[in-house]
Amino acid sequence: MGFWDRLRGKPTRDDFAQMIIKAMRAKGEARPIHYEPQGFKLRIGDEPAAVAWLANGYEEYLRTPRRLRSEILRRYAIGPAPSPESDRLEDILPRLLPRVRDRFFYTAMPLRLEIEGIAGPRGGLFRPIAEHLALGLVQDLPDHIIEVPESAFSQWGIPFEEAMTIARQNLQTISQEPFERVRSGVYVSPWRDNHDAARLTLVDPLRRLLVRGDPVAMVAHRDTLIITGTDDIAGLDAMAAMTESVMETPRAITCIPVCLLDDDTWVPFVPEPDHPLYPRYTALRVATLNSEYLRQKQLLDALHEKREESVVVASYQARVNDEGDDVVTYCALQPGKPTLLPRTGHVLFVEPDAPEDAEMLCCPWEHVAEVLGDALEAVETYPPRYRVEAFPDAERLAALKKGVAE
Repeated sequence: MGFWDRLRGKPTRDDFAQMIIKAMRAKGEARPIHYEPQGFKLRIGDEPAAVAWLANGYEEYLRTPRRLRSEILRRYAIGPAPSPESDRLEDILPRLLPRVRDRFFYTAMPLRLEIEGIAGPRGGLFRPIAEHLALGLVQDLPDHIIEVPESAFSQWGIPFEEAMTIARQNLQTISQEPFERVRSGVYVSPWRDNHDAARLTLVDPLRRLLVRGDPVAMVAHRDTLIITGTDDIAGLDAMAAMTESVMETPRAITCIPVCLLDDDTWVPFVPEPDHPLYPRYTALRVATLNSEYLRQKQLLDALHEKREESVVVASYQARVNDEGDDVVTYCALQPGKPTLLPRTGHVLFVEPDAPEDAEMLCCPWEHVAEVLGDALEAVETYPPRYRVEAFPDAERLAALKKGVAE
C-alpha cells in the first residue's frame, strides 16, 4: 500500500503494528516491544517473552468504519497484566468469566508457542464441549481479557471446577437482558461484549426460550450466539443464513451447531441425511473443519521444520459428490515418510507401483481403521489426526481392496 491507500484510511500492516505499539505504551506497557514483520506479530518483553499476533486485529481494523477504529486499537493493544501471584484472590474472583471458543484455539496455542521458542506454561486449562468447542477461564479486565494460566489454580488454592462455578455466577450477573427474538423460534444474544459465546454455559435461560424441539445453538462469533430448535426447519434455515453472514468476519468461532440434551450437556447437532437442511449443515461443518485443518497443517509443518523432523501432514480435502447433494471428505496416504492423517470420510492410497492411469484405492475411514488397527495411532491434537508410520504392506493393501470390492 502506498500514499493513496493511507489517505483513504487503509494503513499497511507495518503502520498497524506501530499504532498498536503506541496504544500499548499509552496503557502503560513499559517492556521492550519488538515488531516482527515476518509472522506479523509483536514480541513483548525479554525472557520469557509474550507474543501478540496482529492479523485478526488488522483485518477487523480495516473492516471497521473510521469513527470506531480507536476502539479496535484499544481492544487489541495489550497493557500490563496483573499476575495471579500479585493480585489478591478476593480481587480476582469477581473478574473471572467463562470463555467458550473453538477447541482448535486452545490446542493450537502450544504449537504456536513452541514454534516461537517460548518456554513455560502452554496456555490455560480448558474442557471440551461437544467435541469442537472448549470451555476456558479468563479475567475480564477494564482494557482487555486475559487467559487464566494453568498455574493459577494451585497458587489460588482452588480447583478449576470451583473457579468455573464462580465465573458462571459472575456471567449470570451481567446477563440479565433477555435474548433478542429475530423471528419466530430464533433468538440471538444481545450483549456484544466479547462474552456472548460464553452464554452457552447458562443453560437455564436457554431452556426458557420458545423453540420447537430441543435447543440448538450456534456459537458463530464471540458476539453472536444463535438459538433455535431441532424441530424448526425455518429456524434452522435462518440460523444457517446468519452463520454464513459472519463466518468470514474476524473473531468468528464455528459453523458447527450444538444441541442441548436433557442432562444439560451439549452434543454436535448433525441433521440426518434425509433432513432438508442436511446438505447445508454438512457444508457448514466441512467449511469449519477445512479451515481448522489448514491452519493446523501450517502450524505442524512449521513445528516439524523447527524440530528437523521429516513428517508429512496430509491435507483435509473436500468435494461435492457426483449427485451434487453431499460433500465427500478425503485425505491421501503415500509411501516414504510417517504421515499425520486428518479424520476424513475416505482415505486415498497412492500405491508406489501402480500404473499412472490406474484408479487410486479409495477406502472409507471405518474400513481403514479396521484393517490398519494399531498402525493408525491417534495423536493429541484437535481437529483429530492419526499417525501412520509406514505405507500398508501387501497383505493389508489386499485386505483394504477386498473390503472395498465387497
